[in-house]
Order: sequence, then structure tokens, then C-alpha cells
Amino acid sequence: MNDVQRHRRPAIWLGAGFPLLVTVVAVGLQLSWWGDLPDPIAVHWTGNTVDGFGSKVMVPWATAILALVFPLIMTVAVLAALDRGSRGPNLRFMISVAASFAVIMATLLTGSLYIQRGLVDAADAGSIGPVVLASVVGGVVAGVIAWFLQPRQETVVGGEQATPLEMSPSERAVWASEIGMTPALIIVVGLGTLMSAVAAVMIWINGDRVVAIPLTVTAVVIAVLVFGYSRARVMVDERGLTVKPVIGWPRFHVPVEEIEAVETRDVSGLAEFGGYGFRWIPGAFGVILNRGEAISVTRSNGRRFVVTVDDAATGAGLLQAYAQRRG
Repeated sequence: MNDVQRHRRPAIWLGAGFPLLVTVVAVGLQLSWWGDLPDPIAVHWTGNTVDGFGSKVMVPWATAILALVFPLIMTVAVLAALDRGSRGPNLRFMISVAASFAVIMATLLTGSLYIQRGLVDAADAGSIGPVVLASVVGGVVAGVIAWFLQPRQETVVGGEQATPLEMSPSERAVWASEIGMTPALIIVVGLGTLMSAVAAVMIWINGDRVVAIPLTVTAVVIAVLVFGYSRARVMVDERGLTVKPVIGWPRFHVPVEEIEAVETRDVSGLAEFGGYGFRWIPGAFGVILNRGEAISVTRSNGRRFVVTVDDAATGAGLLQAYAQRRG
């Protein structure tokens, strides 16, 4: 078994096969109780009191979307990264999250129906607390088991020292480039937005404003993030490195006087940063909108700032030239 297969097989079984099994079992139980459930059912609790109702038809669909589709999306992204040769604990963690999320959502949704079996009025349903506790505990256990069933993945962080551009002491230059998410990433995030919007519409139709309002807000926020932060402008000048998203905020700046080292390297957002966008990991912050070449700057305090951008060698070379001149 080669290295790719050694990592792919557990990822497929734990990130796709296991959520599929969990979803089939959960939906099967829900349908077996169908005739014993009130209509409408309770869909929201405040403390021990039911304060939101909806159609029971939406529960199996919600289970399929949340317990299966979301984990599958994460797993497909991990498999693509593994096939490209990327490795790292973040990939291992994402598969663990996929397994954990499947158990949490399947247990929560199925348990919410279980406590309503035999009721005429869903308002008489008991506390949802034990169901929530069971879903969280089950999810944590599933995630921990999935973590240990996967092989170790070590992330190698390193790159090539930037070669400073040749400039006279009085010469000034500016380098600028624009970066953006790949169409595939935009489609994936867009599908998440669409699913949130569809779920919000379904709940609005069923008249449950308590659930519909936060879900609608979530869909709007995701849409703003997609269109406002899918592109950014990168600039290097005598002041340092500046990155600003198309929406204009927030602006990231590394002053030239704080630069300890400048490198160019190949970055996999999933393997190193656990995803794409504005990403924080211990010791580093990254503007990771795609996979590929990047400028990596080590500050004087030891922290790294990483931005993926085309023609990284030129931008890093100019930045290194200014850093050496400043030093």
C-alpha cells in the first residue's frame, strides 16, 4: 500500500462511509416512528419549554443534509488535498470533525423525535437537555476514535529564502498582485450558502421564526463573506507587505522594520491552515485564498504571516530587498 492509499482509505471510511451509515440508521429510526409522532412536531426549546413547531417532514431531510452532505463536502476536500501530496494534522482533524458532526446531528435530530413518540400535542414534549448531552458526548467519542484510527500526518513547514531584487540605494519600486479563491472553492462555499438559504425558507414557510431568523442571518453573513472576501489585493513597497480584501476591511500589514525573514513556498490551505480564507494557527496567520505559491514572512517576534499569491518570488524578492536595506 503506497502513502496516498494509506491516508485515503481511512479518510473515505471515516469521513464518508461512517456518516452514510449513521444517516441511514438515523433516518430509518425516524421513519419507523412516523405514525407515533404529533404533527406539527416540536423543533425548538427554551429551557424545558417547547416554543417552536414545524413539520416532521423536514427532519429526515435535515438529517441527510447535516449528517451526510456536510461531512461529505469536508471529506472530498481532504481527499483532494491528499491526492496532491499534502499532509498535516489539520487533514486528520477534518475527517475526525466529519465523523463527529455526523453523530452530533443524527443523534440530536433523531433524539428530538424520540422524546415525542406517542404524544398528541408536541408542546407536552419533555426537556431536550438529555438529547443534547447525548449528541455532544457521542460526537466527541466518535471524533476521538476517528482521530486515532487515522495514520499520523506531519506538516513540513519550510521554503526557500527569498532572493533580494537588485536595487540602488535610492531606487524605489512597488509590486502588486490580486488574489482570489478558485472557482471550485467558491462553488463549495456557495453551496453551503444555498443550503442555509433553502433551510431558512423551509422553516419560514413552517412559521417557526425562532429558528428561521438566525438561520437567515447566517445565510446572509456567509453570502457577504463569499462575495466580499473571495478576492484581495497584495502590495509590497518600502513600507512592507500589505493585504487588503476587495471589501476593504480588515487590512493586514507587516511593517518592513518587523521583518526577520522572507521566504517563498508552496502552501496547501487544508494541510497547513485547516481551510481557506483568513486563517489562524498557532504561530502563524494566513490569507489563504487558494493553493499554491505564497509569500511567507517571519516577524521579529517569531510569528509568521503567509499569503498565497501568483509570482510570489518577485514580491518576496522586493520585500527582502527593502528589509535588508532597512537593516
